[in-house]
Formats: sequence, structure tokens, C-alpha cells
Amino acid sequence: MNQTIFALDKPCVQSYSENSLVLDSKEFYFPVILTPREVIIDTLPQKLEDFFAKNIPELLGMRPELILIGTGKTHRILDTHLNQSDIGVEIMTTGAACRIYNVMIEDSRNVLAALY
Repeated sequence: MNQTIFALDKPCVQSYSENSLVLDSKEFYFPVILTPREVIIDTLPQKLEDFFAKNIPELLGMRPELILIGTGKTHRILDTHLNQSDIGVEIMTTGAACRIYNVMIEDSRNVLAALY
């Protein structure tokens, strides 16, 4: 897949559903990566089960303060042993990740959310 990046300034999650979220009146379908300056699609594997081992190093390379991983409607446990950096990785439902992401970007924090 080819990665697609949308440049947005502090994209705030306006709403979310089981399959998508709305940022700045634009709908994006999961999986998606959010940063304070970009929305990145077509880079994460379609299934959460295929995500962690392959993608965490890529996300850590973006050097956020914190990585939020939204696992969908239900909380799921992912193997976090690959994180050998000082960047925190928090795993939670997608709804919780969206709420925390919004609070952190309002405080001008460098947060990254990988949402399913």
C-alpha cells in the first residue's frame, strides 16, 4: 500500500464510529495514524493482529512523547516488549484514545495515535 498523508493543523477528533472518525469535517476510515500535524492512512496493516511487531519501530521513529494505540470497541492486550525506548505506549479502546488524543493536542503535546 502507498501511504497517504493529509496535512492538518491540530486535527481534532470530532466524532468516531466503529469504522471511521471525523477530523475537521473529513471522514477517515480505520486504520489511521494521527499526529498534531498529519493524518496518515494506508500505512498500517488492516488487521490489528498484524500491527504491533512490525509497526511500533516505525511509530517510535516519528519521536512522539506518547503513542496511543486504539484497539477498536473493546480493549485488547498487545505485546509491548518491543518498546525499548523512553517513549510511552498506551493501549486502550479507540474511543478512549480519541478522547486522550484531543486533550493532548489542545495542550500542544506531541502525541501520536494509531487507531483501529
